[in-house]
This record gives sequence, structure tokens and C-alpha cells, in this order.
Amino acid sequence: MMTRNVLWLFGLLFITIIHSCRQKDTLEQKADDWYASLHDNQARIEVKIGDTEFYGQKSLFTGQVTLFEDLFSTTLTDQFQGRMIISMGGKDWYRNKPIIRKVVAENEINASVKMGKIIDQKQMVGEGYMMADGQIEALTFTEDKIVLKITGKAGKYSDFAAPDHYLPVEGLIVYKKPSINTGGLSKEKVFGPNTSK
Repeated sequence: MMTRNVLWLFGLLFITIIHSCRQKDTLEQKADDWYASLHDNQARIEVKIGDTEFYGQKSLFTGQVTLFEDLFSTTLTDQFQGRMIISMGGKDWYRNKPIIRKVVAENEINASVKMGKIIDQKQMVGEGYMMADGQIEALTFTEDKIVLKITGKAGKYSDFAAPDHYLPVEGLIVYKKPSINTGGLSKEKVFGPNTSK
């Protein structure tokens, strides 16, 4: 009986590991495919909030990355006035690789993700969310290619103080050869001596 339970647990662990590896391979393949289709300083973003894709499949984003000793920030805007702002802060935020920053509602300095779009062009009515809990993970972080994965919970700007209204959020951001403003911080310090990959 005990041997059967042990074998069952090992089988379950093995299946979980295989599934996790396949998800990572699929995510990396998607990022590579998107990257190949982008022009310099273009980004693709896929964000799912609850059960809904937030940005359209046709959205192509452009923007800028700003690097400071204590802050990474990027603002990306698509052709439909959709916008995403991602920031990661803290002293020497870039030193530990891979870069993973926790998002918590009470500490936007550590990390934050804000997403918005226009939903009624005539009335200029928008919809916006902020991540309240979760993480930002840099899957690739070079001068030529930034791939970020976001996971956690997000709330509408209007309901941000109501955690019971938060929705699950997951997203992938692929940015090809971004326009970079170093703000006095050298690219070599952030990306390493071989800044292009």
C-alpha cells in the first residue's frame, strides 16, 4: 500500500514537472515568434484579466524604457490608445538575475503594473486596471529584447480599494530593441558588458 502511494506521488510530481516545462517552452516560443514579427521599438502585449483578453490581437505598442539606479520604467502605447506602464524599483533593482519583483498594493515603489484602454471613442470613456498582488518576472532582459511575464491579481482603478473585486491577471510583454533613456545609469551596468544579444 505504501509503495503504491509513493509511486503515485512520484508520478504526480513527474507530470507536474513536465507540464511546467512545456508551459515555459510554449511561452518562450510565443515570445520568440512575436519578437521575429516586430520592428525596432515595437512591443506585443497579451494580458488576460479574469476570462477576458484586455488588449486586442491587432494592438502593436511603442514606447520607451527609462533606467535609473533605483527604477526601471516603461510606458507602452498602442495605435488604439491602449496603454501599459510597468515599473520596478529599489536600490540596484537590476543586480540580481533573473529579475523578479513582487507587486503589492501598498508598495508601488517596489513594482507596479497599470493597464488602460479606451472603450468608447466617441465619449472618450476608458477602462483601467492596476495590479494589486503578484509578480513581474523578466524572462529575457537585454538591450535588444525585453520579455516580461506578469501574474497575480488586478483591480479596476475605481475599485482598487476593494480586494474582493480583484480579478486574476496574467500577461506577456515582448519588446524588441526598445528606445532606452538611461537617466545617468549606463546600459553596461544594467545589461552587462555585452549589451546586445
